[in-house]
Amino acid sequence: MENSIVSKLQNIQDSFFYCFCGQKIKITPEEDLIKHIKNCKNYTNDSPIAKIFFNINLGKLNLPQLIALKCEYINYIDVLNTEMEKSSSISSFLFKKILFYFLKIN
Repeated sequence: MENSIVSKLQNIQDSFFYCFCGQKIKITPEEDLIKHIKNCKNYTNDSPIAKIFFNINLGKLNLPQLIALKCEYINYIDVLNTEMEKSSSISSFLFKKILFYFLKIN
């Protein structure tokens, strides 16, 4: 089952992202994809990243823990950016913006 989730996350072809809900969304402008992911219950329910992130009780974390969590995810974004630069088939900021939505801690 996890392999199918990963394969869906990797299913970017011809400038489209195929969401867990079955919708085909253009990856540009990125804001449209970000908006879709933010509002799509299927994506939130099926995304392995969302499952982990929304399982964290942020309200119980103190400020140093929140900062450490944010820094951890920023490191993951750096890894994604490196992979995206290697493939150079999509914008190097796409996943960064998507993940920053999930990581936004004020």
